[in-house]
Amino acid sequence: GCYLPELEFTYYLPSDRWRQVLSKFDRHIAVGGTVLVSNLLADIAKPFLVWCASTMIDDRFHRRAAMPIARRLIDTVLIGPVQRILEKRVLGGRTQFMTVSNYTRDSLIAAGGDQLNFSTVPVPVDTRTFSPPQVVPTGIIGFAGRTDDPRKNIPLLLRAMRILLQRGESLSLTLTGSPTSEISSEI
Repeated sequence: GCYLPELEFTYYLPSDRWRQVLSKFDRHIAVGGTVLVSNLLADIAKPFLVWCASTMIDDRFHRRAAMPIARRLIDTVLIGPVQRILEKRVLGGRTQFMTVSNYTRDSLIAAGGDQLNFSTVPVPVDTRTFSPPQVVPTGIIGFAGRTDDPRKNIPLLLRAMRILLQRGESLSLTLTGSPTSEISSEI
């Protein structure tokens, strides 16, 4: 647990209880959106592997922009800098990293990681379960993701659809999840 939930970086700080749990095992794998999830492991000086999707800043950029002004100020002045210190600490160690894309690998190396410690391992997909139909229908564009995540840029997808439809293309769009008010006003 964390000491102060509003101070998100406390999620990643080691505690005596975490040290006890982690010291019972010889190997560890940390899986998370960012490397911050592995800061607890950096504290125990045992080998570990990190599989992640983003730098701390890439993960926070659009979320921070959507925060109320007071929360954004706290995040920019206090939480972000502390999390960046924790990220540099993990990246500067001898940890092995697996990233979900070459972009993530390059971003984490630019943020302070040693390129020799990185490999790219995309998100695994069970192709028996998730495979295209034998006959692929034409004119259907699908999106599976969080429509309220600004990083997904759904408004850009909707503008592109509008242009294609104006050009006479026969298309339909299928989105997963519940549309945000912004998306609903675009439709």
